Amino acid sequence: MKHILVGQIIKLHGVKGLLKLKPYTEEDFFSYTDFFDENQKVLKLIYKAHVKDHLLIEIEGVNSLVKAKSYVGMKIYSTRKELAEDEFYFDDLVGLPVYNEEGILEGRIERVQDFRASPFLVIKTPSEKLVNAFFHREAIIEISDNKVVLQKSFILN
Repeated sequence: MKHILVGQIIKLHGVKGLLKLKPYTEEDFFSYTDFFDENQKVLKLIYKAHVKDHLLIEIEGVNSLVKAKSYVGMKIYSTRKELAEDEFYFDDLVGLPVYNEEGILEGRIERVQDFRASPFLVIKTPSEKLVNAFFHREAIIEISDNKVVLQKSFILN
């Protein structure tokens, strides 16, 4: 089963081995139940508190500053959930061609940048230039398994 990046441990917190985690999920981070590191090692994450846009967590078996330090920078993955028909993972958009409403190819999605307020698509044009596109409901005409169609006015040149 394919895993998806759901967060990253960004720093230590206190002296008892707590860690600050930056979640990359829109929904509740702990609605995901299985967590793994980059090597597919299962991690038991324990919620401690919510601080601004970060979570304080404990990793089962990690109860000292020395042990916790080795987890800083670690990316956290989880098993992909089944999504509703009109939902998708940003990962699945990377590589898809982007067309405007006139059917003209604008380029391919290089990556998605999500700053919480409004995600951006980074599109590599046929001339290899990188452009951004606002990615919200008003901009989207169609998303399918093989293409994305956006209103031209939301693509920033």
